[in-house]
This record gives sequence, C-alpha cells and structure tokens, in this order.
Amino acid sequence: MESKKRIKRIFLWLAPMLVLTILVSLGAVYSLSIARAAAAWPTLSQGSSGENVESIQLMLQARGYSITADGVYGPQTAATVKSFQSAHHLSVDGAVGPQTWPVLVVSTSQGSSGPAVVALQRQLNMHGASLTTDGAFGPLTKAALENFQSKQKLTVNGVANAQTWNSLTTTVNAPPPPPPPGTTLWGVDSTTIVNSAFLNQIRGSFGTPSFFGRYLDAITFSPMNASEASFIHSRGIHILPIMSDFGGDTTAARGTSRANDAIAKARALGIPAKTVIIADIENNSSVDAAYIEAWYKTVSAAGYTPGYYDNPFPGSSRFANAFCTAVSSNSAIGKSIMYSTEPDTGRTARSTAPSFRPSSVVCGGRATGQSLIWQYGLQGNGAVAVDTDEMKSSVPIW
Repeated sequence: MESKKRIKRIFLWLAPMLVLTILVSLGAVYSLSIARAAAAWPTLSQGSSGENVESIQLMLQARGYSITADGVYGPQTAATVKSFQSAHHLSVDGAVGPQTWPVLVVSTSQGSSGPAVVALQRQLNMHGASLTTDGAFGPLTKAALENFQSKQKLTVNGVANAQTWNSLTTTVNAPPPPPPPGTTLWGVDSTTIVNSAFLNQIRGSFGTPSFFGRYLDAITFSPMNASEASFIHSRGIHILPIMSDFGGDTTAARGTSRANDAIAKARALGIPAKTVIIADIENNSSVDAAYIEAWYKTVSAAGYTPGYYDNPFPGSSRFANAFCTAVSSNSAIGKSIMYSTEPDTGRTARSTAPSFRPSSVVCGGRATGQSLIWQYGLQGNGAVAVDTDEMKSSVPIW
C-alpha cells in the first residue's frame, strides 16, 4: 500500500513538469513553424525590381501612401517603406522581408477594390491567369484566386490573405517538359519584360512562341526576374537565358567576371545545371579570344552549357576571328552552342517561318561551333518589340 502511495506522490510531482515540458515543446514547434513560414517571404530592398516590388508599391498605395507603382525599388520606395515600418513599430530598415510583408499585405475578397486588388490580379496573371487588372475583385478574380489556392494546397476560400500572398510571392512555376527530339522550335527574344499584355501582343502579331530569349542581367533595360520566369513557364513556354552585352568583351578577367555574374543570376532564378547560357556579343563590340575562352571555362566549370550570340561573318563583326583564335587554343570551345544572327531574312509569323539554315563561323575552311539557334528576323522599326528565332530541340533550355 505504501508503495502505491509513493508512486502516486511521484506521479503528482512529475505531472506538472511533464505538462510544462509538453507545452514548451509545442511552443517550440509552433515558433519553429512561424519562423519557417516567415522565412518563406522574399526580402526586397533598394535595387530590386519586378512584380513583387510592384506589389509592395501597390500595397503601400492601398495603405494611403503616395508612391509610383513602377516595379523598381528606388529611393522613394525605400523611404516610403521606412515610414510604413516606423508607423507600425517595425524595425526601420527600408527593406520588405518576413517582418514587414505580413503587416503590409491588405487582405481582399470579392467586392474589394483598389490598388491591393490590382496587385493581386497582376500576381495571379504571373501565375497563369488572364485577368483584367482593373482593381475590381469580381467573380473572375475570385475564381482565379481559388484556382491558385487549390493548386498550392492552401485553404480555398477566395480570400487573398497573408497566407495566400506568401505563396504568391514565393511560388515559381516549373518549366514545361522538354520538347520532342529532332524538332525545330519557333520563338522570340526581347529586352521587354514579359507579361500577359505583351504576350498577347506577340500572339496576335506573330503566334505563340515555344521559347522566349530573356536576359539574366543588363544595364539599359530590366533583366528577367523570378516572377516573370514563373509567368513564362506558366504559359508552357521555355526560356533561353542570355547575358546582355555590356561592351568591351575583352580580356580573360572580364570574361570570367561576367560569366560569374551570369551564373549567380541563373542560380538565383533556379535555372538548373546543363542549361545553356548565351553570351551576347554584338556586331560592334570589341572582343578577343581571351574573353571567349574565359566565358567558356567559367560557365562550363559551373555546370552550365556555354553559348555565344554571334555574327559569324568576319566582315560584319570581330567575333569570328576571335572565336577561331580561341578554338585553336582550346578545341573544346569549337563545340559551343552558337546563336547565329545570319542570314537576316526578316521577321515572320510562326506559321511562315523559314526553314532552319543559320550561317556558321568558319575556321580554317570548316564550319565551327554548333549553330543550333538562329535569330532570323530583327525588330527594326517593328511595333512589337521582339526578334524572331528558331532553335533545334537539342539545345538545353530552361
């Protein structure tokens, strides 16, 4: 009997401790869950650009701040974010990350209107919807939102709350499956950010592209961002990653530096290994063999496939001689994927595209490099800002 009483006393002594331990453990798990959820939010700051930045600006408008929604995170946006953070007793750093996003997001549902709804409609379009961005949350917006929530395994309630916005700002659509082997793809390249309106313009004038050439980095125009890549993939279109020509394509140091920049941008976007990355080398650019070889070595070492956008004719650019010199030093460069600009036969619709026949660089009387991509039509004075291209399906695109 005394033994049973002793056991009971021990149990009564241990029980509160067990309960406390369980509660602490549950609290730790809950805190960890919150931390993980918070970590999923992207962090944007001055210098960022793209759809998520425009969403921030539109949310600030919805909160009563006077700010331009242009998708560029400049000094005005940073200053406005700081004002918002100060007013809501957040750390004032001018960056929108896990701490600021949940407070900034304006929850909307059917019947809502204004800039927060515009932000939602734009984000949904980036994830495959075809909504008019009119700022009116009607039945079509609700249906598109519920479709997104269902795909992302969220609570399907037609309410754009913080949980939904977390997914909108972090979800990247997977690329379409590889094209059938032995086929020729028709596509376009452009310096313009791809959205629903631009894609519809291309479709109406030329047809639906199978691939889109877009830039990893640039100076005079906006390079591709994750939201844009997600949108392109959501429409079943592949992406051909290109590194813009910054001019002065000379020296091994510069070739290595630019290749490393392209690699960092590619990895940040989630572009898988083996994907081709094209070095844009324009007709009027100075270029030497050291630059070409450094690009090849650095891109290859990072696990990507090196390629070159080139004019193959010696009389039209400086590329051919430099490329042949690089090949004579390193024969492996002769297997690079070439994105030829010749012959220029003029832009056409997809339905009337010419037979695939790009010109190649000739070294020592032999065609050198794998001429697997052809820009056969330049934009010129055309109203739609695209060049028209063809590509063999063997090219490892994204």
